[in-house]
Amino acid sequence: MARTIAIATSGVGGNNEDWWQLVIEDDGAMHVLHEWSHLRIRDFKSSNGSKRIPIDQFLANKASPEKVKRKLELLLAEQKPR
Repeated sequence: MARTIAIATSGVGGNNEDWWQLVIEDDGAMHVLHEWSHLRIRDFKSSNGSKRIPIDQFLANKASPEKVKRKLELLLAEQKPR
């Protein structure tokens, strides 16, 4: 199961897109899936890809967007049994 954490669009005409999802495996293991599609306008070079990131690494990484970290923390709090 995957739950969308955030979607970000930037650049001229929205040519850079990033998606983050919280992925919950059948065994309960969780990770963040970061997917991106970026296009440089000046030379039309593109960069597309995806990366699985352990949750603790994503939260500790200073390069991870703060807005996405906060939303992830809210989703994780919803996953905890009450």
